[in-house]
Amino acid sequence: MSVSSAPHGRRHTVDESALGVTSIFQKNNDHAVVDHDMDADEEVLVSLGYKQEFKRDFSIWSCFSVSFSILGILPSIASTLSYNLAYSGQAGSVWGWIVASILIQFVALSMAELCSSMPTAGGLYYAAAVLAPDGWGPLASWVTGCAFPPLPRSGVEDTELRAQYIINAKQPADDRIFDPSAFATFLQQRIKVDGRTGNLGDTITVSNLGDGRIEIVSHQEFSGRYLKYLTKKFLKKQQLRDWLRVVSTSKGEYSLKFFNVVGDDAEEDEE
Repeated sequence: MSVSSAPHGRRHTVDESALGVTSIFQKNNDHAVVDHDMDADEEVLVSLGYKQEFKRDFSIWSCFSVSFSILGILPSIASTLSYNLAYSGQAGSVWGWIVASILIQFVALSMAELCSSMPTAGGLYYAAAVLAPDGWGPLASWVTGCAFPPLPRSGVEDTELRAQYIINAKQPADDRIFDPSAFATFLQQRIKVDGRTGNLGDTITVSNLGDGRIEIVSHQEFSGRYLKYLTKKFLKKQQLRDWLRVVSTSKGEYSLKFFNVVGDDAEEDEE
């Protein structure tokens, strides 16, 4: 992209159409006027109505940092992988990921087209003003600006995992004296969120993983002691309290085991 030279202090206009950008000036049949020479990058910015104030480039490390922090790629995969495996299995997880990745490329290409034609830091607000019908540009920019700030916060909260537990009831389930599906339903109905039962929403998820394993994923504070209490309530309801005990096998994982009359039958307390 070439820039016509002009003597220092001489005013000249910038032709937005020659730069291949979509400018707000084009809606008013107006042009940016400058009084000094500038490089191609600054000229594009001026044609959009902005004065260059910051260094406008991303290094490889900067791109990596944004992708793995604000976008939350790794936390998103880690916090949702268990759902994919539980509900769709390995094939569904792999092919679902591939199909979704291909389709989302169309969204990425559309956003890339907008960003390349309107390369500004406040691209959302600027694009809303340019693409809105005549007279609606300021309102569209204002609505976009008010709606966008909460989104990064909600995205970070969605990936914040407060607690994750596994109840392994494989042994009693194999002996057909314990129903993992009934236990999962019991937890969904009895776990309290904001002081109310049956109010899990997206805050707490209870999943039957198969093989007698139940997973509880919580995005709020959720203690293992409370989970053990509910498990014991279910065992008592099913008249299994005299046969099974809740044992902590590792951090965040519990097992339902038969009482051993030879060993120590006392249930372990949550530390």
